[in-house]
Amino acid sequence: MCDCPAGDKNRCGPNSKCTNRAILQECPEACEAVEGGCNNRGVSRKEVNPAVEIREAPGKGLGAFAIRDIPKGSFIAEYAGELISIKEKNRRIAEVTAHRNAEEKHYMMALDSQRIIDCKEKGNDARLCISEPTSNNMDDAKLKRALLNGEPLEKISDSGSSPKSEVRKTTNGSKQ
Repeated sequence: MCDCPAGDKNRCGPNSKCTNRAILQECPEACEAVEGGCNNRGVSRKEVNPAVEIREAPGKGLGAFAIRDIPKGSFIAEYAGELISIKEKNRRIAEVTAHRNAEEKHYMMALDSQRIIDCKEKGNDARLCISEPTSNNMDDAKLKRALLNGEPLEKISDSGSSPKSEVRKTTNGSKQ
């Protein structure tokens, strides 16, 4: 449980002083039963921020776009997919390269030094937050490593997007 006050409309939210949120850990299920609910269980609820719309990105296929202002630190979505080894990642990339398929999309991201999340086949819409910038007005989504039941996971939170801007992931300050 956290120590957020009952009845607060932003209980456990981005601007709260939720201790679980501060250490990048999702609140336990019991937290939702407290008056005011819990705004730090988006991964368990499989939520995608309602201010994000999936639509065609000119010249790139599908993309994730902010349809209204998204406050800094807001949860966007969990970056979900198949957990694979470095060896399997290298095999998959070599297979695509061998077939000379330059158009093949890769949705891979390192979870740690030994494991990769590949969301090409088993992912969700968060994979669409990975793109190259096409204009200066797009805002960066930040990737946060969080804990859910003691296991690391990746989630995307927004660094503050304005309507019609594309949401994309950055890691350690580099756009991906």
